Amino acid sequence: MTNARARSAHPTTRALLCGARPTGDTAHRDLYEHLVTEWPDVVALDRPALVEAVGGSEVMAELLSSTYLTCAELVGARHGIDRVARRVFQTRLLSASTELERLLALRPAEDVELDLGYGIHNPLDDLDERIVYHRASLGDRLAADRLRGVVARHARRDGNVDGRPALIATLLGAEMLDGYVEPRCIPGTHRYDVVGQWREAGEEYVAQAALATRERIRDAIVEARASASEREAEEPAPKRASLAGFRKAVAVVPTPPPGAVVVFPALSKSSAGKPDNLRDIKAALGDALGAALPGVPVPDDWDAWEAAAVARWPHMPGVPRAIREAQAGRTHWGSMRLCLVGPAGIGKTAIGRFIAEHSGLPFSRYNADNSTDNSYGGTSIRWNSGHLGTVAAMLAEHMRATGLAQVDEIEKASGHRGTNGGRLHDVLHGLWDDETSSRWACPFSAMTLDLSNVAYLATANSLAGIPSSLRDRMRVLEVSAPGSEHLAALVPQVAAQACREQGLDPAWGVLDGVEWQALRGAWGQGGSIRRLQRLVSTILRARDADPSTPRH
Repeated sequence: MTNARARSAHPTTRALLCGARPTGDTAHRDLYEHLVTEWPDVVALDRPALVEAVGGSEVMAELLSSTYLTCAELVGARHGIDRVARRVFQTRLLSASTELERLLALRPAEDVELDLGYGIHNPLDDLDERIVYHRASLGDRLAADRLRGVVARHARRDGNVDGRPALIATLLGAEMLDGYVEPRCIPGTHRYDVVGQWREAGEEYVAQAALATRERIRDAIVEARASASEREAEEPAPKRASLAGFRKAVAVVPTPPPGAVVVFPALSKSSAGKPDNLRDIKAALGDALGAALPGVPVPDDWDAWEAAAVARWPHMPGVPRAIREAQAGRTHWGSMRLCLVGPAGIGKTAIGRFIAEHSGLPFSRYNADNSTDNSYGGTSIRWNSGHLGTVAAMLAEHMRATGLAQVDEIEKASGHRGTNGGRLHDVLHGLWDDETSSRWACPFSAMTLDLSNVAYLATANSLAGIPSSLRDRMRVLEVSAPGSEHLAALVPQVAAQACREQGLDPAWGVLDGVEWQALRGAWGQGGSIRRLQRLVSTILRARDADPSTPRH
């Protein structure tokens, strides 16, 4: 068993949520100590006393006994705990947690409210929260979602301020990351530091907000002092009222056109901070500042739009269909998050640019495989490398409220939340949330932007490496390589492109019967667009090398 000294050091559930290590640094040892401390009868095998201690419930007493035996089995293991034993323990812990949650839900609501009213905390509720904590630390994502609620309850609990700053930071980080947990174990253990990751994210956000606020206050004081020293001793005499001035004052402000949105609010000196910052922000945003930027109307004839897209990309008919469905019922292009998953070289990147050009949308393309930080969302103007985010820069350049932002190879994005650079996926969590994107905190301009009308198209070779919380925010569409049945539609386009690149007349790209036969034999059952481009280029070069070949 355990001695009294070890039990006295046993952390409370609240302490665990604040970052304390569990007893023995393992879930089974910690739960074992907790059960022994709260219900000593479970060790003494005094079943009647245990039943009485849990309010007369035989089922609850049996649940506590079985959970105790499960933990005791691992505590008493002499030859270590292998992977199979850990897996069995997790399965049993899940069953116990599910049954405990069910039994607690059967309690009359008035009993629960009475306990809360008098500040009485049922030890069975505490056990339920503790098991949820350990399930989450063992990689159970459903438990991680429940753990957010547990942290929120402890952060709001009256009469107990111990650890409240840590709990509030943890809750803030959990909400910012939408409950996401990076699957990395604490060194020397088999546990994930769930609350630690959330707390770090929350504390980093609070620190950045505090730093930005402090700098704005300091810059405002400096500016106020400079203005005071330059102010004239007497205020200038008021100008006489004129009829022209009166007409200007009562002029009706024109109504923005349909679909127009003020993406970048008017800039004030207090928000910009230093005069140099004001100049840089104006240079980056120009006429977009404070302007109602027009949207881009959706096609008048969706059928014709879709038919043209399918004719250009016959092997990916689902892409224009998915985009059309995402914009259904709108008069102007709006929010969309679509991820194309398929093999390399089949045109996933090119179809995004085509869709933008075909629809009159501003377009930006970002290679996530080269990304090692979160600079996609912009960097602070205080840095030498400060710049607008990719999406904001696209809208400002084209003076539009919407556009198509493409993120290629999203699954290959690297970076780490524990560094100053952060990760691309963290930025996309916010940009792909309707509420957050409509009030996007721009680190470059220190303004709140409305990026809620941007359509996003991501590409990936597989879903591995994309956090589940990010996958939940987008529609995933699997696409495949073109087959032999698509050759007739693709070759004229590929040949025309090759002629443009080589400065040839487009008619030179028309293949004759022999060339078509050779191409079909080499193409076989299909493959990537890149391979088809190489085959067509080879045929054109061979024809160009033969002087006897007539030009069309």
